Amino acid sequence: MLEILKHVSDVWEPESPQYTSENRVCLIDADSLLYYCMVESTFEECKIKLDSFMIDILDKCETHQYVAFLTPYDTFRREIGVTKPYKGNRKGKTAPPELQGLKAYAKQEWNFCTVDNIEADDCMGLYKQREKELGLEFIICSPDKDVIRQIPGKHYNYSKQEWVDTSEDDAWHFLWLQTLSGDSVDGIPGIPGIGAAKATKILDNVKKEDFPLR
Repeated sequence: MLEILKHVSDVWEPESPQYTSENRVCLIDADSLLYYCMVESTFEECKIKLDSFMIDILDKCETHQYVAFLTPYDTFRREIGVTKPYKGNRKGKTAPPELQGLKAYAKQEWNFCTVDNIEADDCMGLYKQREKELGLEFIICSPDKDVIRQIPGKHYNYSKQEWVDTSEDDAWHFLWLQTLSGDSVDGIPGIPGIGAAKATKILDNVKKEDFPLR
């Protein structure tokens, strides 16, 4: 896993507010961010949109410090996905040809970094748990439901430009909801015969103390 303190980036703009917090760091889901920028009609517009997203994130979170995580193709999830291939439902879908160019631009201009063997959202969740140990305040910035609904804390959804507060109870419920019913978006099957409604009913009759989040 990345040593985060070696990858923290600073953005200093002459006209930007001089934020006083020295220990606040944005943990940015860079995978989703790049795809949101690919909707523009030209590559130059894609770069401008990425710049705008980054400026908005740092402004809303009131910090100049961030780490933007990119996911490699090969992760441990693909290795252990034997019942069904991980994200096998996306087979045949190709990434936009401009994506690699935008990724190169993001690495050069914004210091985006690729993690090893895990996904960007996994990495953000792991570091969020180490806040006290590292003496930092992490703000997770992502539109991904698996991140903002499964990790307790206050997160910034840069897609909707809104804050999301996820309690320990909500995170616990969402984790076990997906464990029981699966996640069709990522092609992960749940327990046969159990959908979201039945999973919710099961969880209503389970004590959280018997199945802790961590």
